[in-house]
Amino acid sequence: MNKHIQDILDNFKSIDLKTLENNYSLLDRLDYKYLLNIRYLFPFLTELLKNEYKILEIKNNRIFTYKNLYFDTLDHQMYLFHHNGKTNRFKIRIREYIETSQMYLEIKQKYSNGRCIKYRKKINKFEDNSMINNFIENYSPYKIKELNKTLYNQFHRITLVNDYNIHRVTIDFNLKFKNNEFVYLPEIAIIEVKIPKELNYYFDRNIIKKFSLKQCNFSKYCIGIALTKNNIKKNNFKATILMINKIKNLN
Repeated sequence: MNKHIQDILDNFKSIDLKTLENNYSLLDRLDYKYLLNIRYLFPFLTELLKNEYKILEIKNNRIFTYKNLYFDTLDHQMYLFHHNGKTNRFKIRIREYIETSQMYLEIKQKYSNGRCIKYRKKINKFEDNSMINNFIENYSPYKIKELNKTLYNQFHRITLVNDYNIHRVTIDFNLKFKNNEFVYLPEIAIIEVKIPKELNYYFDRNIIKKFSLKQCNFSKYCIGIALTKNNIKKNNFKATILMINKIKNLN
């Protein structure tokens, strides 16, 4: 990590994980995503510092490593439902939080109005047992026997919160995807604004304008599959892939 980035992160006031989970969990929320070239991350963070954002800190860490393992059916039904614009769709994954040594089975349900609900259960490993099977069946239309490992994903995350119109901003970077092929996107940062479903959208319009942030539909699972698997439908993700390539090549 660039030393200037680490230095500016040290200037943010911090919050702990318990405060984040109690006050900013936002498991039922609306999400807005933007792409940013990594070279602009320092000035972007500088703007957020001016706006009194606080940063998540755990065990003296302010940057965290996430590892995801996504599951889908043999015919990639969850991927194709997203690609084809089907409403009320799902994603199922295991997320491992490296710095805290925690692992969760997570199910995300997305509605047509943009509302996203995340269900999560702490686990030690993913296996075919009644507890995990019941969790999957209770919160999705799938059964564990239908699911196959389809994509590995790893990235670093910075998590910021703001007390004005309670919301979170996460910044994901150093994205890596592995399926049939391995893809690394070191030039790209994903900015995600997460707000409670009952609030109107809030993120500083001046920041959006200053950094020419373009809202996009960036699902790590779907884009990861589209980038690492050749023989699969991906027409509806071409605009996002073109945006990725354009931002990668910014001078």
